[in-house]
Amino acid sequence: MFCTIHTVALTEVFFEKSPQTSSTDLSSHYIAINPKILMDFNEALSGISEYQTWFAYMQSRNRLRVLNPTLVSTYLEKNNASIDDIYITAAYLSNMNLVLSAKQMTSATDVLVLEKWGLTRIDIEETSSSLHDLASVKNPIKTIVLKTRGNLDHSVITKYFSNENRVVFYDKYINEESMRLIESCVLLAKKDLELNVITTSLGGECLDKATILQRLSRLKPSANIKVEYCNQQTRKKFHDRHIFIGDRIQLTFSRGLDVFGSRNTAGGYQNKAGEINFYDISDMTRDEFHLVDGTIIYVNKYY
Repeated sequence: MFCTIHTVALTEVFFEKSPQTSSTDLSSHYIAINPKILMDFNEALSGISEYQTWFAYMQSRNRLRVLNPTLVSTYLEKNNASIDDIYITAAYLSNMNLVLSAKQMTSATDVLVLEKWGLTRIDIEETSSSLHDLASVKNPIKTIVLKTRGNLDHSVITKYFSNENRVVFYDKYINEESMRLIESCVLLAKKDLELNVITTSLGGECLDKATILQRLSRLKPSANIKVEYCNQQTRKKFHDRHIFIGDRIQLTFSRGLDVFGSRNTAGGYQNKAGEINFYDISDMTRDEFHLVDGTIIYVNKYY
């Protein structure tokens, strides 16, 4: 699993000798760091020999992921960010997993902050079991399988859009069911996000550019929204349907964005058979969507 561990939680492992968790439980995971987090680790734990041994092991196995500083600054909301702000941003960039002490961030305000960022809270006391139950450290980091006439709703993916400032949707055929998924995802993103919807087809049940733009503009009036058609080169290159959430996460759909289906009379969804894979793209190379108007939209893409 790729995650961020707060120093207070790490201190419980190495200094307070938490009986529920050992350094071994942490050694199989990828840990997000940046210069300020590393400084915080060292200030609290540099005198602990077991910590030094663990840190050297993690370095030798390339399990300490140094976050892209440009990416971190993109999401930090304050110029004078506190160390907790930095941990929250790091967790947002490490598959939204934040490992904390049970006594940390328990107030109503703290809970709202974690919800705002869509973070999964993991208590260090439960690390030995919960960390191993979560996502793989390898791509895909998560897979959701939808079954015919299943009832999964949009909430299984929408949390990943919380507080995001840039999203790209690509689907050759955007119908009403696809559009409702796009709206559900965009609703949780920042109000002034950069939003690109790329499609190819008109006719039948497909919505036209003007309709898509009108609905999204009504939902996010302060956003920078562009709805465009891609050219033939891109249509051949990108077969699956994709959603790119900043430079953090890529979702690929084995069938259209309408895979969740329509609502039934009871208010639930009636799914179609399909698979959604989540990929960590924070270290991936750039790829390009070429639009018919000559514009190029750049994304990080998993291959």
